[in-house]
Amino acid sequence: MSKIKIIKESEVIKTEISHSSLFLKNVILSNNEVPNLFQLATAEFIPGSVIDMHSHGSMTEIFYLISGCLELFTNDNSFLINHGDTIVIPPGQNHSFKFLDSTRIIYFNLLV
Repeated sequence: MSKIKIIKESEVIKTEISHSSLFLKNVILSNNEVPNLFQLATAEFIPGSVIDMHSHGSMTEIFYLISGCLELFTNDNSFLINHGDTIVIPPGQNHSFKFLDSTRIIYFNLLV
């Protein structure tokens, strides 16, 4: 990408979250439009929603909580994540989420 790119809200693609067809994400950038960036998206979750345990072999995920809170689970631990917190999940790390409140996130998926 050698020029400034502006993405209007009307150009954002709504699609199912790959780990749960119950939720939609708003895909702002995808498919390496920016080098090493697989996807930039936002999503909203209702209290009690769960994303099952999974991992990504070739992708780092970065989540920023705009609002709400969630519990992050790994194979060994659980963590309470609140609005304003950021999560960085390296490739191959098993993780799942339980949303404890109405939660809005923005996330980046980076190819490694």
